[in-house]
Amino acid sequence: MHAATSADDVVTYSEPQPLEAKDLPNEVIAIKSKIRKALRELEKLPDMDRDVEEQEAEIRKLEQKAAKQKEVLQRLGDVARNKMR
Repeated sequence: MHAATSADDVVTYSEPQPLEAKDLPNEVIAIKSKIRKALRELEKLPDMDRDVEEQEAEIRKLEQKAAKQKEVLQRLGDVARNKMR
């Protein structure tokens, strides 16, 4: 689910141009706005409310589950091969 992007969302990089002191407040506002928007987008990502330890614990649990399922499939394959003899 990606939101449509507009011309304002596109980031282009070029040689930095020197800023005049009078332009700094507007540039700061624009940068802060982009940072706020980026933070809002990050909050939409799954599991951003969980810390790394919680995610690692879930990964370990899922790896154990996958290993058990692999063992069961192996045993089922062994049973099927033995019945075919």
